[in-house]
Amino acid sequence: MREFVLKEDAEDVVELMRESVNQVHMDSNGILDKTRGGVVGKSKRKQKKAFIDALRKRGQNRFTKEDFYAISHQLDLPLNDFWTLVDELRYSDQPEIRKGSDNCYYLL
Repeated sequence: MREFVLKEDAEDVVELMRESVNQVHMDSNGILDKTRGGVVGKSKRKQKKAFIDALRKRGQNRFTKEDFYAISHQLDLPLNDFWTLVDELRYSDQPEIRKGSDNCYYLL
């Protein structure tokens, strides 16, 4: 390890940061999507909390897909990853929603 930084060292750091941002924000088609994770977008944890809070505010425990779409639109959640978020809420160690046999979703 050197006691001083070279220009090449700084360029390496910039390249690593650029690659990291691309990994976080790049969709499956290779297009940068700034709504995906990272500092700019809401974290997945915050999105889940906001979604559950919005469900609870409705004062009901049964929801249709249309209800979910309305809430996701209200919260400005990215639809390209929305159903992944719903599945994470369903299949976590402590599920917060479940899907019924009637194709509706229930808040637990």
